[in-house]
Amino acid sequence: MLISAHRDGRIIADAVAHFGVQTVTGSTRRGGSAALRTMVRALAAGDCVGITPTARPGRRWSPAPASSNVARLARVPIVPWCSGRAAGG
Repeated sequence: MLISAHRDGRIIADAVAHFGVQTVTGSTRRGGSAALRTMVRALAAGDCVGITPTARPGRRWSPAPASSNVARLARVPIVPWCSGRAAGG
């Protein structure tokens, strides 16, 4: 799962680790290209990857560019998934 390099991302990474989920840290500002390469390699090996959404100002319901970049490079489909009630609704 791609997790933000921001310190809040560490909270998410620690939480999902309890469920055996491996994480890749990166963002557009820090470590993004290395994270992208790691996810493309994982997909090529047949693994699934997840990208946690980040609410950017003015783009609340728009997917991050990382989603389409990873899918395009790995030649795999994007499968949106949401657990529970959408925030703010």
